[in-house]
Amino acid sequence: MADVDMGLNVYEFNKNIMKQFPVIEDLQGVYNEIEHYWENAPFSEYLMLLCREKNDYTLFHFSTGDPSPFMDDIIECFTNRGLGIVNTEIIDGGVAMEIWVKEPGQMDTANLYYLFPADQMVITY
Repeated sequence: MADVDMGLNVYEFNKNIMKQFPVIEDLQGVYNEIEHYWENAPFSEYLMLLCREKNDYTLFHFSTGDPSPFMDDIIECFTNRGLGIVNTEIIDGGVAMEIWVKEPGQMDTANLYYLFPADQMVITY
């Protein structure tokens, strides 16, 4: 089979696919994946949620070992921004998580948020 150059990088290719996905209505699977990520990600106190395209940065600081408030807050971050989750995936050997979102009912765009350890980004005195 001949290679076809569509002029897209992997991110653009995934973005075109994700914008066709419906918003997930039953978030139990999303909660489970976020909990699995939280329990296994290599971080101590800080995680960052980043959407480079929107210049949207949210830093989470953990002072307890309970993931429940964190899972609720992740969902609330998207809800407050008027976004619905269309796909989640733990990547890079468990170091990061991709969360694709879009505005409910919109089929023309999707945005990628990365969730990753941010302990080395914070300097505390």
